[in-house]
Amino acid sequence: MLKSEQRWRVKGAPAITLVMLALGLTGPQVYAQSDTVLEEIIVTATTRPTTQLESTMSVSSLPADEIQNFAPRSTAEIFRNIPGIQSESSSGDANTNIKVRGLPISAGGARYLSLQEDGLPMLLIGDFQFATADSFLRFDHTVNSVQSIRGGSGATQAANSPGGVVNFISRTGEQAGGSFGLTAGADYDALRLDFSYGAPLADGWRYHIGGFYRSGEGPREAVEDLEEGGQIKANLTKEFDNGYVRFNFKNLNDSIPTYLPVPVGFDGSNLVEVGVDFGDGTLFQDNNDPLVRRDGIRENDLGEAFEAEMTSFGVEFQYDLNDMFTLSDKFRTASIEGNFAAPCPAQGFDNAGGGAVRTHSFNTQL
Repeated sequence: MLKSEQRWRVKGAPAITLVMLALGLTGPQVYAQSDTVLEEIIVTATTRPTTQLESTMSVSSLPADEIQNFAPRSTAEIFRNIPGIQSESSSGDANTNIKVRGLPISAGGARYLSLQEDGLPMLLIGDFQFATADSFLRFDHTVNSVQSIRGGSGATQAANSPGGVVNFISRTGEQAGGSFGLTAGADYDALRLDFSYGAPLADGWRYHIGGFYRSGEGPREAVEDLEEGGQIKANLTKEFDNGYVRFNFKNLNDSIPTYLPVPVGFDGSNLVEVGVDFGDGTLFQDNNDPLVRRDGIRENDLGEAFEAEMTSFGVEFQYDLNDMFTLSDKFRTASIEGNFAAPCPAQGFDNAGGGAVRTHSFNTQL
């Protein structure tokens, strides 16, 4: 599989942001001084909130404005900006291989790293076959910062976390304002709309809502649009003198292409294409062409993308009893399902037409 450090020769140019209209304050400003970053409050995998400067652990925090300057094309690319983490987005925007410094990567996914959203894990296990935790996590304008802790207390504060914890923290509407963004592929068919808005309400209430929707072929050529869908997230917070209570909602319904290896030939001195362009080709087929399953049944309706669906509801609260004791708890229930589908080359042939390839098609329900 192609490692994430490689770039598509033709179709993989970074997307170009066509429109970015700021409607108000959108969270922390871009940090110009490292001292400001060190003073940010860390709430990920800690027994009590602390700052990076006071923490004895290996802590990193990426504000949303800083992440947008990186122009990540997927959630997986955000992890590359976290020290000590190697992210291989070998199959696209999901099913990423994530390695933590000092620990092996035994299979796809992130076996030793807990991926979280607002302090709760996406999945309790990080390397389900065909259903990795990052596949149900999307970065958009609703994210305020990405915090991470490697080693240290991470193993005691979450499941599946001997290597650490990465936490996507949402905006909660402390200040009125939001943002709107329209992004398009520079030389490939992809269009994405992002939005977010939040504001304080009366009597200590505040809210935030946002998400994204996208549609298009994706960064490599396919016979149909494989990027289709999006997500919406919302939260409502009530603040008290000594604490708060917050209600969270998320609905993710997103379809993205899953890129598996493409066939290649060798003529004795050079690599040659076998019906698929190295730079932007795929083995995706027209779904109207029937395929043969292992049991011999011919089937037309085979998906050719990773379909992720997640609907979750959550409640969290915190109450300071006094200067020494604080009560806090977080709860979430989620319905998760999807489908992993993609063609993979199995065997190449030489024929009068210049070569052919037998493909195996994954079509796995989650």
